[in-house]
Amino acid sequence: MTFLTKKQEMLARIEEYGRNLLAVFPRAAERDPVKLCKRLRRLEREAAAIGLQLSNGPEMSEGEQEQRVDTVLAKVNKLLGNRHEYQPKTGAKCSCKRGVQRDNCQDCEGTGLVIDFAAIRSRTPLVPVFVNLDPRGYALKIRDEWMAAHPAVRLPRDSGWYGILAPDLRD
Repeated sequence: MTFLTKKQEMLARIEEYGRNLLAVFPRAAERDPVKLCKRLRRLEREAAAIGLQLSNGPEMSEGEQEQRVDTVLAKVNKLLGNRHEYQPKTGAKCSCKRGVQRDNCQDCEGTGLVIDFAAIRSRTPLVPVFVNLDPRGYALKIRDEWMAAHPAVRLPRDSGWYGILAPDLRD
């Protein structure tokens, strides 16, 4: 019978949670489950600091708040591979002519290159990640509607059934 130390138990919990994250986000930039969890925890603390500053001060303008939240969300979505390229182009030139005809072209939408709309429609939907600015809980969450629609997802949930992206797995 082998006994694990507290540190080994914590690392096992982190690795298991990282594997669950990789199951939900198969295109994650970080493929190592432990490193993925640690990077998400850093971003969680960064997002939580925004909510804490909103509550305690110093004052922050609404524009600055939105910019900081957008920056954190962009980092999270990039890390998790939770974004799509704007428009996949086929590389083929469109037959429309420059000017009014190109501006109204449904094949290229004004880009001059044919867009693969079938590829756009067949993409997997994004997981709706958001920043919760209430400092009393976790900051990086997944919308409750998405969590309810995917009951097999093995991520922790808070009391409002929002999925928690970066829980504290130390205890």
